Amino acid sequence: MVVFLAAAAIIEVLAVPLPGYGLFSAAFPIYLAMALQPSGGGVAALTMAGLTFARGRLCDLGEMPGRLRGVLLDLGAGLLGVTIALVMQDANHLSVLSAILGGALWLGLHEGLAVCLAEPLSAKEHSEWRPIYARLRGPRVGLALAALVLVEVAALKPWLVLALLPLLWTTHLTAYNTVHRTYVEEVEHVREQLDDSQQQLDRALGRAERTHQELKLSQDERILLEEYPKALGSTPSLERVIDVTVGLSRRIGRAEHVVLFSLDEGELMPVAHHGGHRNLVEEARLGGKREPVVEQARAEGRWQTALLQKVPGRLFPEDEVVAAFPMGEDVLYLGRARQEFSERELRLLALLAGHAALALESARRYRAEKQALEQHAQANRALSGWVDRLESLMNWAVTTAATLDQSAISEYLEQSLCSVIPHRDGMILRRADNWTVTRVWPEGIYDIGAVIELAESALAGGRCLLLDDVNRSRFDRPFPDTVSLLAAPLVSESGPIGAIILGSPEPDAYNRQHHDLLVMISSQASVAYSNALHVEAIIEARQRLEESQAQLVQSGKMAAVGVLAAGVAHELNTPLGAIQLAVTAAADQLEEKPQAALKKLETADKAAQRARDIIDKLLVFSRRSEQVEERVELEEVVRSTLELAELKLARDGVKLDV
Repeated sequence: MVVFLAAAAIIEVLAVPLPGYGLFSAAFPIYLAMALQPSGGGVAALTMAGLTFARGRLCDLGEMPGRLRGVLLDLGAGLLGVTIALVMQDANHLSVLSAILGGALWLGLHEGLAVCLAEPLSAKEHSEWRPIYARLRGPRVGLALAALVLVEVAALKPWLVLALLPLLWTTHLTAYNTVHRTYVEEVEHVREQLDDSQQQLDRALGRAERTHQELKLSQDERILLEEYPKALGSTPSLERVIDVTVGLSRRIGRAEHVVLFSLDEGELMPVAHHGGHRNLVEEARLGGKREPVVEQARAEGRWQTALLQKVPGRLFPEDEVVAAFPMGEDVLYLGRARQEFSERELRLLALLAGHAALALESARRYRAEKQALEQHAQANRALSGWVDRLESLMNWAVTTAATLDQSAISEYLEQSLCSVIPHRDGMILRRADNWTVTRVWPEGIYDIGAVIELAESALAGGRCLLLDDVNRSRFDRPFPDTVSLLAAPLVSESGPIGAIILGSPEPDAYNRQHHDLLVMISSQASVAYSNALHVEAIIEARQRLEESQAQLVQSGKMAAVGVLAAGVAHELNTPLGAIQLAVTAAADQLEEKPQAALKKLETADKAAQRARDIIDKLLVFSRRSEQVEERVELEEVVRSTLELAELKLARDGVKLDV
């Protein structure tokens, strides 16, 4: 019994749910074989009831009423079939006949009970359940036949029931595939219905869209034609006017080709178009292709229509139906392959051409005025820039003119270059015996050889160098990553002074204005450096002259001292002799007449003081001294001079009265 119980449990777990209510289970042959075993009727009934209720609870995913109906269907048909089989077995002891009767009764009862229990289903649920249940009739008949085999096998050896489980599994798979195929067919049917509905909806939407477009086109034509000048008046761009005119013309005329022709050097040339002949429009200038109707409309001043055949020389030879509308200096061309333009289309196009002519004229006038204003503003900006630069140059010139310090001139020069000419690297070089870098900004690495080569070239040519790309020249880059260069010489009347070098990492960074500005700055800098050099030379010459004059004055003093030495020696001998006599006399009278000796010593002291004064004055006169301005008493200077010459003048008979 355990084998039957395990096999039934496995089969019940694999039951296939049906839409609406119920499950398809292949376990009835196992229950029948279990019931026909000796003393197996009660066990089979209990097993069937328990597993059926458990299966309904676990495997059936429907609502509770549907689950109960499924349990009643399988349990009712199964118990009655098993009961009849047991009764027949007890009567004639024929298991095969009992199995046949039990299986047939189970099959019939299942069909009848299924229909009765399906009554509560809704129409939709019943329509889904009925086809699937009908398709499972074949697998149920197969289960009834499988019950005969299972009963015979179980009678021989019960464990062989497990070997027949694949047969029941096959029936289960057949039922599963049947249910799945029914679902798929239902989905396909629903999809076909949806596709049909979608196609009908698309057709209806297409008709509605066409109707809407026709209504909208008529309304848009009226609105656009009435509001055309007003709409373009807010933004009178020529390109906008042309685009709106060409696009609206194509909508109204429904033409394959719409072209706007304008006068260009006396000839009508295409300036805008809509259509697939872009190359032909571009080649009209070179190939000489024309549209006769366009020239006719321009000449007569009214719109023209024509039916033209394919003739050579036309711009659009495939257009057999053409129309042209003059619009002042422009002509609007429309071309079709076959269908002629209606009166309504021609009237609307003529109205549009009249509005477009005014709009194009207004747009051209607006563009001309705008270009003039832009040129005027550009000229003002350029002039303002030049004024600012010239003002900066004037301020720099005034500043440099107020100083003669070369370091200050270099500093002011750097500031002026940074404010007037855009650059990243800058350098000022001075040339005396050798080249010297006096100023470089910003501080960084530079190639002194390349710098000197540029400076020498600028000095040799005597003009400013402008290099758009130093990599394409014979010069090396003086600064890292430098591409554009400006190099100007610094030259004075006496010879070369130095050079200015400016660099930028961008190609083509400098133009003629930058070149001219650097020429002006370098000229002014040359004058400033030249003036500073001249002043330094004058100061040095003056210092040398002052030194020479001091030497001449000293020589004159020494000569005068030599001349006066002879006379002064005599003058010094007088006080010295008086000193000697006074000292001798004082020594003789010191013991006897101390007062007289003291007077003699005082006389000697006065004479010695006079001699010392004479010597001091001679030393002052003979010494070389620095020129120091200070206040002196002229009377004292004259008195000292006369004291030196008093004795000589007295000897010569000259009397002084001071």
